[in-house]
Parts: sequence; structure tokens; C-alpha cells
Amino acid sequence: MFLNNIDNGDAVTVCFKNTYTPPVVPDPTFVKVKENTSYDATYAYWAIAIHNNQPGAVAQTGLVVTDTTYANAYVHAVSPPGSCAPSTGTGPWTCSVTAGGTTTLRLRVPLSSTPGSLCTGRELDNAATVVTAAGAQLSQTPGGAPDLDHISIPATADGGCITVEKSKGVANGNKVDWTVTFHNSGPPRRSP
Repeated sequence: MFLNNIDNGDAVTVCFKNTYTPPVVPDPTFVKVKENTSYDATYAYWAIAIHNNQPGAVAQTGLVVTDTTYANAYVHAVSPPGSCAPSTGTGPWTCSVTAGGTTTLRLRVPLSSTPGSLCTGRELDNAATVVTAAGAQLSQTPGGAPDLDHISIPATADGGCITVEKSKGVANGNKVDWTVTFHNSGPPRRSP
């Protein structure tokens, strides 16, 4: 090797080339699902879970979560506590997630602001986006079932679904005849 031929007092410059490729840090993913109790008389309920459990994951901050279907979607709980701001209220919400962890937002949407009614029923879908602090939109993890976030609320037979129409009375001798019509905008009567 050439270093063997160096005399005392000679100066030698040695350069080393080292190529380092930093590991790729995976982005978190998210899934939006209907809650186990997906609706009640007032609200429909969904959850958005941000998963950061891929190999090589690092803690993430500044994740902006937006419900893209309902502007009045309201977060009523966040897990773990303090991982999103605001921790309650309407969005968008800015969240963080630990390496290997999951952050979950629980949302409710007033049924009065959704398509459909008590009389006609409701078919509700919901969508969300999660964007990193660097501006990358995260991928939604496929849930397997196509109706993972779909909520189907059947029509309900209710007195509010009935309207009454009375025709103009027609004199018929000593009496007046008229017709009363009841209109049901709700579901048909079920057989006993």
C-alpha cells in the first residue's frame, strides 16, 4: 500500500468517503369508523384513529385533522387526553401521536344537519383528512368492510310523519260533505 512509502516528515492527506442514508421515517395512517353506538335520537357518532405503529415510526406533532363532510362535527373526547387541540369542539384539530401509539378523536354530528329525516331515514357516510406538519396528506387505512364508516338509520313511524288534508266542504241538502286525507311520509305500516 502507498502508506508504506512515506518518509519521516512527509505530509499525507487521506480522505474517507462514507455514504450515510438516513432511515425513511414512515408517516402515520388513519382510519375513520362509526362508533359501536353509531347514533341516538340526536347525534351520529364516528371515531378517527391515527396509527403510528409502523417500524421506524417517530413521534409526530402538528397533524391537522379535518372532517370533510360535516363542518359542525364536534369532538367530544380525545384519547390520550391532551393529544389534540382543541380537545373538544369543532375542527380542524391539531394532534400529536407518539411513536408506536394511536391518537383517537371521537366525533358527533347533529342529525338535524344530515340528509334525511325521522320519516325517511338517513344514509350517512363521513370522510376526513389528516395532513402532516410538512403538508403531506396521510393515507386512510382500509378497514376491510365497505361500510366501516357508513351509518344507516331506518325511518321511524311517528305522528310527525302524518299530515292531514281536508277538502273544501260541499253542501248536500242538510249536510256538508268533505274529505279528510291522511298522508304518511314515513315508512309503511308493518304487518303484525
